[in-house]
Amino acid sequence: MIHLAIGAVAERFISAIEEFNNKKPPAPLLISFDPDEVRKQAAASTQRFEQGNPLSILDGIFMSIKDDIDCYPHPSKGATTWMHEVREVKKDAISVSRLRSCGAILVVKANMHELGMGTTGNNANYGTTRNPHDPDRYTGGSSSGPAAIVASGLCSAALGTDGGGCTPTPCHTQESTYSIFIKPVCLLMLDLMCKDRFNSNSFFPLWCCGLEVNIWSN
Repeated sequence: MIHLAIGAVAERFISAIEEFNNKKPPAPLLISFDPDEVRKQAAASTQRFEQGNPLSILDGIFMSIKDDIDCYPHPSKGATTWMHEVREVKKDAISVSRLRSCGAILVVKANMHELGMGTTGNNANYGTTRNPHDPDRYTGGSSSGPAAIVASGLCSAALGTDGGGCTPTPCHTQESTYSIFIKPVCLLMLDLMCKDRFNSNSFFPLWCCGLEVNIWSN
């Protein structure tokens, strides 16, 4: 039963992502996506459950990762067409590494407003993610992809980032569906992501302002 359930979810997820990509206009939820990788993770989770050894309560849970958070070996483009050419991803961000060690199925890099520099979620490079319940409306941003993929019901949770409204905006624009995502995950985000986001190896290093010392010392 577990094998059928996780396998069926994986296949439904893959099909749904293709549907979003083929909409008119396209409404891509993910920038980087490998169907075979999703199947492989689902199969590994299935095997662990069949052996009675799930890694955690997150084992088998589908989650997406915003495109400004490192998830090796996928590039972190920040929804640009060039960032991956000047910055190589060499390992998982700490938040991603912890989720992977818990057995979460990482469906990979979620769409976003380019470089997080906007609150609409519009993206001319990869297509604009739209509200899954009303395609005539935007999701808000910059965490548009994480918001929409959770609001659509395809993922139970997602990792996003916030530089000043990047997660609350999608939360409000997609109403209660996305609120369910953001509220329980709020503390998880603070615990797992802050040290990633504000250190000298982060995507947008802010160590020069002294914030790194404050984050790491608390």
